[in-house]
Parts: sequence; structure tokens; C-alpha cells
Amino acid sequence: MPQLTVPVTLIIGTRDRTGPGRAFKKPGGTYKLGQYQVLGKEVADTLQQGNLIELDGLGHMPQFENWQRFKAVFFPLFAG
Repeated sequence: MPQLTVPVTLIIGTRDRTGPGRAFKKPGGTYKLGQYQVLGKEVADTLQQGNLIELDGLGHMPQFENWQRFKAVFFPLFAG
């Protein structure tokens, strides 16, 4: 991500626990899935022009879980 030179905004739900590669997890293997309240900050810190918006209490699809809260932070990103 550090090579991105354009502004990037991450909008995450802090309750998101999805885990890429979950289907490939080996039996008996243990690891924490999708701690996005931590991962979001880590990724945003690697971006040259990163911005993180956290939606507390929402999960993997905040735009469907609470459209009002999502659109309140999403649409202003495109205002001139």
C-alpha cells in the first residue's frame, strides 16, 4: 500500500470479523480473523494519503447494515 500516491479512504465496520482465506485454513490451525478495528489503523498508517473512517458497531457490510450512517460519511468524500 505505501506505493499508492493518491488519496485513499477506508470505511470499515469495527465489528467486521471476515477472514480472507478462511476456506483454506488447515484443521487445527488457529488465528484471529479480521480484527478490522486493528487492521484498519495498520493499513491506513501505510498509506501516503490515507484516511480511516470507522463505523462503530457495524460489520462487514456497513452500507447495508445502516445505510444512514454509511451515506453520512460516504457521500461527503465526493463533494467538491
